[in-house]
Amino acid sequence: MTITEGETSPVTTPEKKSYLEQQSSNERMRHVPRLERIRRMVDEEIPSTFRKLRSAVADMPQHDERHAGLDAELKSFCRAIDRITEVVRQRNGHHPPTDLSARIEQALANASATLAGLDADLFGRRYAVQTHERSKAEPIWAAVLVVCDHLRRITALARAIDPNLDERLLEGLVVLQHPLNDETLKAIA
Repeated sequence: MTITEGETSPVTTPEKKSYLEQQSSNERMRHVPRLERIRRMVDEEIPSTFRKLRSAVADMPQHDERHAGLDAELKSFCRAIDRITEVVRQRNGHHPPTDLSARIEQALANASATLAGLDADLFGRRYAVQTHERSKAEPIWAAVLVVCDHLRRITALARAIDPNLDERLLEGLVVLQHPLNDETLKAIA
């Protein structure tokens, strides 16, 4: 090394930044709820409402003219639940039972199991642009909303059969920490 050359430092190349998007760095879609909320709906809320509706219409005789409309709506409700499973898995390979009530229960269990397999951190995030893929979050949420709409229709049909249905649907929403005893009830009356 000579005096004119000076000291040479190792050449440092700047770290190359990728211009490609990463799905994990994308913002969550605000119009799709978190996966935990959807799982709670499919695991708890929809099955409990269905069971209450099923018990309300269980005593309806087979020859009742309202039975056909209710049966058709229950079949479409079952297809809507199956649609959640199809959207998540992209296939449908189960053999449902012939009894409609058992078929709906199995469809709810399948939908719950398939939703449990999704990654909660990536759910609701848009895929990277370069993949040209759509996120599954929007179709899954749409399928859950369709199930809720069918449940609303079944509720309207069941209300005509059992006028006290609303009491059963609303029970359990408010639970008192200290239930009222007989003395308190007498004082209120």
